[in-house]
Amino acid sequence: MEIGIIGFGQFGQFAAKHLKEHFKVFAADKSDKSNEAEKLGVGFVSLAEAASKDIVIMSVPINAFENILKQIKSHLKKGALLIDVCSVKVKPAKAMQELVSKDIEVIATHPLFGPQSGAHGIKGLKIVVCALRTSRLEQIKSILEKAGLQVIIATPEEHDKQMAKTQTLAQFIGRALINMDIQQQNITTPSFGKLLELKDMLKEDSFELFRDIQKNNPFAEEVREEFCREIKKIESELS
Repeated sequence: MEIGIIGFGQFGQFAAKHLKEHFKVFAADKSDKSNEAEKLGVGFVSLAEAASKDIVIMSVPINAFENILKQIKSHLKKGALLIDVCSVKVKPAKAMQELVSKDIEVIATHPLFGPQSGAHGIKGLKIVVCALRTSRLEQIKSILEKAGLQVIIATPEEHDKQMAKTQTLAQFIGRALINMDIQQQNITTPSFGKLLELKDMLKEDSFELFRDIQKNNPFAEEVREEFCREIKKIESELS
């Protein structure tokens, strides 16, 4: 079985590294990533060729997702399985179901890890799977579990509601810590150490990624507003 990866950035390369052990992998990117593909032992091909494989994984920024989907949809073959790995699910799920032919199977996923958190292996890590239009859910679930992943089945709405509290809120707080440039101190507490850990986990993420996740999760704004209200309330009580 052949897999095409659309978008060969950090996560696309990370995915290829694991998938090549079990599948023949081909990658495509708007930039020339042929050297990176060669080092990983996967093929670097055109967008059209990568989109013509049995399984097509879209590993592209959410702000470019719909545009790239429109570019590849005519190259998807009947019976293929289209998968995304976006950090939000409602928006890409809607786009895939509306823009892609009904004879293409569609599964939305969110690996709750990345190249950094999965640097020492992915066994035990979690992935969310949303079965949108597919007869292969159990097959995909079995493949993921054999790789050592914990599979969480959810709807796109369930995913985004929970992630608004777990991901977007944590990133919102972390972004403030990054902007404050908090540093290790000689006199400190374990709780401060946790704040430093949060800052260090997020400091390599671009602001564009942060903005995309915050803006494209339909439930994130409400959670941010609630958090800010509570901060103001606490400040008022202290005054």
